[in-house]
Amino acid sequence: SVKEQRVIRRMQNLREEGCSFQLIANILNDERIKPREGGEWVKSAVFYILKRACESTPQTANWLDVAACDAVVANRLNTPYDNRMK
Repeated sequence: SVKEQRVIRRMQNLREEGCSFQLIANILNDERIKPREGGEWVKSAVFYILKRACESTPQTANWLDVAACDAVVANRLNTPYDNRMK
């Protein structure tokens, strides 16, 4: 549906900004965006939805690369990546 595609695009945008799967779930819950089955978003649901999106669009596979996303966030924060992990 159009609504579901908008939610997926929202997830993709948040992931591209460097958000973790848990943070994306929290944001969707805070924005009162409900999953198809009702209830609340959890990080595993976000992961699997983005995984399916990546499988259908291979050039977007970097959404699942947590280390790459964390490195981007660390760079934006001007904080050495290795120091953030300690």
